[in-house]
Amino acid sequence: MLKFRNSALLFASLMLFSPALSINTCSVFAQDQTTVSEEAKELYQEAIEYQKKSKMSEAIDSYIKALRKDRTVLAFDDNGLIEAAYADSVAKLKESPDDIKLLEVCGFLASVGFSDNKTAIGYYERIVELVDDEGVKARTNLLIGRLNATMQAQQEYDSAVISSLRDERIKSWAEMEKVDEFTEKQAKASDLSDRLSDAYSNRESLQNKVPQLEEELNELQESYDKADRLWYTLKDELYERRRRRLKNDIAAKKEELEAAKKELKSAEKEVTKLEKEDEKMRQEEEESAFNSEEQVPEDEDSAFNSDPSSSRPTSRALENSSSSSNEGDEDEYSDDALSKQADEMSDDERQEQLDQLIDNL
Repeated sequence: MLKFRNSALLFASLMLFSPALSINTCSVFAQDQTTVSEEAKELYQEAIEYQKKSKMSEAIDSYIKALRKDRTVLAFDDNGLIEAAYADSVAKLKESPDDIKLLEVCGFLASVGFSDNKTAIGYYERIVELVDDEGVKARTNLLIGRLNATMQAQQEYDSAVISSLRDERIKSWAEMEKVDEFTEKQAKASDLSDRLSDAYSNRESLQNKVPQLEEELNELQESYDKADRLWYTLKDELYERRRRRLKNDIAAKKEELEAAKKELKSAEKEVTKLEKEDEKMRQEEEESAFNSEEQVPEDEDSAFNSDPSSSRPTSRALENSSSSSNEGDEDEYSDDALSKQADEMSDDERQEQLDQLIDNL
C-alpha cells in the first residue's frame, strides 16, 4: 500500500523538519547569507542553474533539499522557486491525494516557506490519518502541536497589541494637548514592539535549530562508532577513510552547534533586554496617565469641567474674554478671568459649549 511504502521516507523527512517560524519571518530574511551552510548553498546554486536551463523539476527538487538542509536559504533571491515548488507540489497532490510524501512536502513548504501554519496542519493531520507507523504518527502529532502553539502565541500577541493600541487611543482622546508627545511615544512603542517580535522569532528559530544540530551530531557520532568498530575488526582501508571523513564532519558539526548555542544565548539576552525596555516604557506611560488625572480641575462650576481633556476655552469663550480684556489689564487666561467668563455665560451658552465639546470627541 502507498502509506506503507512512504512511511520510512516520511519519517526521514520529519527528522529534518522542525516547527515553522511565527508569522513574522523577518528574522530569517535579516540573517547574513554567510550563515547558511555550505551544503545548502550548493543545493541552492544547483537549483538556480537548473532554473536557468528551464529544468524546473530538477530546480524544485534541489531547492526543497536546500531548504531542508538550512531554511535560512530563504534569505536568498529564489527567483520565484518557493512559489513554483509549492504550486507544483499542490498540483501533484491533487492527482494523488493520499501520497504521504507529497502531503509532507506541502506541509513543509506551507509552514516554512509561507508561514501558513493552518494549511500545514491540515496536511499533517491527513498524514496521521493515512499512516499506521506509530513512530511517524507521534512525530507528526508533535509537529502539529508545535504549529498550533505557534499560531496561538501569535494570535495572543496580535490581540495584546490591538488591545494596547486601543487603550492608548482612548488615553489620547483625554490628552489632546499632548498629541506630538503621544505620537513620539507611540512610534517608540511600535518600534520596540517590532524589535521584540523579531527577537522572539529569532530566539524561536535558534531554539529549534540547536536540537536539530544535536540530533545530527548524534547521528554522525553513531556512524563514526560503527565505522571505528568495523575498522578494528576488518582492517579495511574503506572504513579507515570513512572514519577520517566522519571525524572531520563531527568536528565541523560541533563548531556549528557551539555557534548556534552562542547565538541562542545572545538572542535570549536580547529578548530579556527588550522586555525590560518594554516594561519600563509601560510603567512610564502609567505614571504619565496617573499624573494627568491628578491635574484635572475639580471645580464643578467651571465652564471647562465638562471635558477633562480640554484645558483651553472654546472660540465662544475667547470672544467673550477678548471683550472683557479690553476693559482692564487682567490676563484673559487667569483663573479669575476664566471664572468670570463662566459666570457671565447663560444656560443656553453653557449647553452650546458642552455640545461643541462632545462633538469634538
